[in-house]
Amino acid sequence: MFHVTSQQTHFIKGFAIILIFVYHCFGFLQLQNYLCGQIGVELFLIASGYGLAQSIDKYPNAFSFMKKRVTQLFPKYLVTLLAICAVFGHFSSTDFLMHITFLNGLFSPYFFGIDNAFWFMSMIFLCYLLVAIVWQLSLERFFLLFGIGLYILLTQVYSHNDTILTHLVLRIPTFVFAYWFSRFWCTPNRQFLNRNNTADAIAVVAFYVTAYFFTFGLFYHLGITLSLLSVLFALSRITPINKACTLVGVYSYEIYLVHDPALKYIAQVMARDNALHGATRIIVLFVSGITLTIALTCILVYGFKLFSNLKLAAAKRLFNGVGVR
Repeated sequence: MFHVTSQQTHFIKGFAIILIFVYHCFGFLQLQNYLCGQIGVELFLIASGYGLAQSIDKYPNAFSFMKKRVTQLFPKYLVTLLAICAVFGHFSSTDFLMHITFLNGLFSPYFFGIDNAFWFMSMIFLCYLLVAIVWQLSLERFFLLFGIGLYILLTQVYSHNDTILTHLVLRIPTFVFAYWFSRFWCTPNRQFLNRNNTADAIAVVAFYVTAYFFTFGLFYHLGITLSLLSVLFALSRITPINKACTLVGVYSYEIYLVHDPALKYIAQVMARDNALHGATRIIVLFVSGITLTIALTCILVYGFKLFSNLKLAAAKRLFNGVGVR
């Protein structure tokens, strides 16, 4: 039976975030690096879908699952949005509302509104919601069919909009397939894991992969991504690389939130100084970007930990006060 540990999924997420960071650095430098960004997102979705399938059974129902996801995503996301608005200027109330409701990725005018990277929040929230519904209804055996249906529906709706189509819609199958693969191969006591279901499972996978690869011809990078997974498992045996990527993976969400605004700020500062050119400009952006991203990530992580501790201490004092009376 194929199995990936939680530490390995963190390692893959960390490596994916590093690729995405490099991709966005190249973007601010106006250099082409399309493949790096595509593979990074694909790797992150594979690790997310796989890991989610392994942990979802600990929740009593879909509401508890979504509550946990939202409470993890929303507070730090909201703080980051407010900080971006404060630093880079005011945005329309509609733009802000679309972002905090995770709808910005579904509408072209708001797709790259407050930050170019936050379309991902819409996609991951949509994937979580899809998983919650299918899991609650015990329809996981047909999850790939749901994924295919949603995929076809959204591609028809957004066929006129290349941005939404390529960034959001065409990445949903990666998450869906990773989740389904994890449930099918790595959870031995599921009802659909029996010999009678093997034939239709193979048929669904074949149909899904066919649709995924040939409907639009935009998925050549998925093969590279899947091939890279075997290389990553080999790299994970190298201790320094393993520790570094795993640490990045543990805080991948926070890093994703702050890295693009950090790079945007540095790029604006560099634009005022035309003395930086060539390799010097590249090195300054990368080093400054890494430094500021680490600093902002620490502020976000430890700031929320401090707030949580203070809230817990206040609750204890309140409880003790009520008990004394």
